[in-house]
Amino acid sequence: MKPLLMFIALMSLITQVNAQTIVNGDFEQGNPAGGYSLLSNATGWFDGCGQWFNGNPSSCDLYGANNIPAQGRVNPRLGATYNFAGMVGPNSESDTRESVINEVSGSFTSTDVYTLSFFIARAYFSWSDQPTTIQMEALLRINGNCVDEKLIPINVDIPVQNFGFGSSATNNWTLVSTTFTLSTAEFNQGFNSIEIRPKYTGVSMGVEHIFIDDVVLTKEPVSLANLEPYNHIGTTEMNSLNGPIEVERFCAPDVFADGSGSVYETDYYLELYEFDLGLWTATQIGPTIGPISGSVPSNIDVDALFGTVFSTNGQVYMLKLSVAPNWNSDYMFFVVEECCPDELELEVDCENGLINITNIPAS
Repeated sequence: MKPLLMFIALMSLITQVNAQTIVNGDFEQGNPAGGYSLLSNATGWFDGCGQWFNGNPSSCDLYGANNIPAQGRVNPRLGATYNFAGMVGPNSESDTRESVINEVSGSFTSTDVYTLSFFIARAYFSWSDQPTTIQMEALLRINGNCVDEKLIPINVDIPVQNFGFGSSATNNWTLVSTTFTLSTAEFNQGFNSIEIRPKYTGVSMGVEHIFIDDVVLTKEPVSLANLEPYNHIGTTEMNSLNGPIEVERFCAPDVFADGSGSVYETDYYLELYEFDLGLWTATQIGPTIGPISGSVPSNIDVDALFGTVFSTNGQVYMLKLSVAPNWNSDYMFFVVEECCPDELELEVDCENGLINITNIPAS
């Protein structure tokens, strides 16, 4: 196993149980006879949906030490003894297009954020129609089903990286990654495989060879934002365009919020808005705060953080908290009121039946 994959595998065993993993993501479990063979010789890997080469059924390739450099142009990423996969196209949407599929170990959930990553290499083939950059894409599949799918974009431009040939061949590879989640409906579809392929953009790739290696799938729990009032004096119900809504009440000038009920967050940011309940429209005031690394605190000093002096004329405000990695959000609607200060002082004259109140705010 390659060093990178060994480290990731060990960390996965320590931190995750029944985690989804790519089977044989480094392509080392498999023997490419003669150094060049069908992808199916790599354990856990299969040809993707709609495999075509010049209008005929085709298969992706597995490259090994005895066929390096691959296509005379690309060497392995970490050394001459390592395997990797190759595919071509697309020359068109249906004429030439290859892809690879891996049936993952474990089941997907709707409560985790997934990260898919792999290395990709492109070689220069001197074709006039070889595009300057390409992109890859992934799809969740059900094994043996090429109809149901969930598209996972990978918005990374991959340039031509390897210009040498034969003894001048190079091993320039680029790491790409993308994150995704599943809705409840997508989870219920029962996806259990990932397909990886070049993205067709309407431009011929000149039957270009594209190589991938070290495919890794990791997951972490979905982060959930939770925002509550910290020093409010109560809650009132107000009518809005979408029906009654709870609005927190605070005493001017201090507004504090508690975000410590958020879970699995790695970063967070905060935004403040003036809000029109009748029109259900928001106008941002002050800067966007963040992203800030770490957990959301329990005592967010809103007025100090945003440098805002809140109106006490009934204006409704909305505080928005968003947490990474999947940027889930929660909201707190509130108004600020003039209240009697805590510093009211009472002097009681029991003999004469008098009560003297001092420190009364000016009217």
